[in-house]
Amino acid sequence: MTSSTDTTKDTAAVSDFGKTVTALRKARGVTQEALAEVLGISAQSVSKWECGVSQT
Repeated sequence: MTSSTDTTKDTAAVSDFGKTVTALRKARGVTQEALAEVLGISAQSVSKWECGVSQT
């Protein structure tokens, strides 16, 4: 059973992950498309990470 505290922590972790990805990507002057290509995923996945929609 998942408590509301666990859900809040999960949401914060996803948000922190997205902010970190965005900051590192922009600091290196890399587009979402370029990052996605290197990782072998879609640019839409990178966008979702950065928006906090999905961590995986």
